[in-house]
Amino acid sequence: MRSMTGFASARQEGEMGEFVLELRAVNHRYLDLKINLPDRLRALENPMREQLRAALARGRVEALLRWRVSEGAGLQVNEALARELVEAARKLAAGSGADIPVAGDALRLLAWPGVAEPSPVEVDTLQPLVIALVEEATRALIAAREREGKALASALTERLDRIEAAVGEIRGHLPKAQTRLSERLADRLAALGAEVDAARIAQEAAMLVVRQDVDEELDRLAAHVKEVRRLIGEKRPVGRRLDFLMQELGREAGTLASKASDLEINRRALDCRVLIEEMREQVQNIE
Repeated sequence: MRSMTGFASARQEGEMGEFVLELRAVNHRYLDLKINLPDRLRALENPMREQLRAALARGRVEALLRWRVSEGAGLQVNEALARELVEAARKLAAGSGADIPVAGDALRLLAWPGVAEPSPVEVDTLQPLVIALVEEATRALIAAREREGKALASALTERLDRIEAAVGEIRGHLPKAQTRLSERLADRLAALGAEVDAARIAQEAAMLVVRQDVDEELDRLAAHVKEVRRLIGEKRPVGRRLDFLMQELGREAGTLASKASDLEINRRALDCRVLIEEMREQVQNIE
């Protein structure tokens, strides 16, 4: 089981400089990828996207690639254009008679459009390096997600144990609750002064028991708990299925609470609803 949140980074160095990739992931209903690349590497976005899609199933994942260019590998100077600009400045100074420093500031000259531009990059030569970088960072992100997923699985299992214990207590309490129901019915009839034979009281009590029977809800709760346990042990993304099961568990616990007239059963049913709601919050972060 994996969480959908996590952070990972990876670093690679090559002739063109240092490359650092950061992956940040949070929970999301689907897989939502946001890839930030230097403009000169924009052609690598689709290969990176395909690689991430193959490894991750859900979550909002932001990939940020930083490139620190090696000295001497970053700029290409158009010396011909620079010389033309200097010559044009000399002619302008000679024609106007003004005392204009022809040499000027070299940095200002380099800032002129087209004089200094980034060296052309053969993206195909960098693609293997970037792909290896993505693979390394993705492995680290998955490992982080699995560590958090292990903690989530432990939290879910602890609550499943408590739900099973509550279901067992309710089953053990049912005979006593049914006896109390018959006694309450007899007491009410006696308080009204009505003379009803024992057979009629037993019949009415049986009808009340049938209307308030919760065996079916308990059976479904137990079945859903068993299925959640099975999914926790799966090796594939199970977040959406777990989310659906939380809805089913909540529905059964709600029905159980509404049908039960016995205070002890109702209390246990409410405990189950609280535990299920806690699990639902945890499940929102499972891939």
